[in-house]
Amino acid sequence: MSAAQQALSATSMLAVGGREAEAEAWYRRAAEAGHGTAMSNLGNLLRDLGSLQQAESWYQRAVDMGNTDAMSSLGVLQFGRGDLQQAQVSFRRAAEAGRIDAMFNVGQISKALGDHSEAEVWFRHAAEAESIDAMCNLGVLLYERGDIQEAEVWFRRGADFGDTDTMCNLGELLFIRGEIQEAEVWFRRASDAGHTGAMNHLRELLDAHGLDGHCGEHKD
Repeated sequence: MSAAQQALSATSMLAVGGREAEAEAWYRRAAEAGHGTAMSNLGNLLRDLGSLQQAESWYQRAVDMGNTDAMSSLGVLQFGRGDLQQAQVSFRRAAEAGRIDAMFNVGQISKALGDHSEAEVWFRHAAEAESIDAMCNLGVLLYERGDIQEAEVWFRRGADFGDTDTMCNLGELLFIRGEIQEAEVWFRRASDAGHTGAMNHLRELLDAHGLDGHCGEHKD
């Protein structure tokens, strides 16, 4: 670890320990000296302190230096104030630099903006990089457009990772297809893990009622 990295690590400990003013002074000193990670960390600290305008300014400076953490953090800030278009730009930059969480977020925003083709592209990128959230959302997107076979593939992958939403969605898919025994297996697994939607579906299955709607999609 370089001296600069050691200093940033120590400064992070100050922030976690409640010594925000001291941490801010050290982050600001490093940021003003041109250290991109310090700029991003200063942005995070200022955001947590409620100074959103200053935080955004430091995020932008870090982004201009290619800092992917800042790209993603800037996207979160923009998304939080309802600026979906700008958030999508920021997340896309981070996604194109390889950040899996940003890939998922681009997918989420694209879907919210009605661009399901773009959403599928980014959900797929993230899912192939083993984002469980993306597996769930990609499966739902595929299911909604009638691509049941591939939706099942992604639901099974997410379920195998232990994700309860995809277990529940897989159970519903199987139930609708008439595979009652396996549907019950997945509803039970999700129910045992505390998924209330699966509990309701399991009860309906056992009572010989039909099922409607998906159990859930992951949200950022």
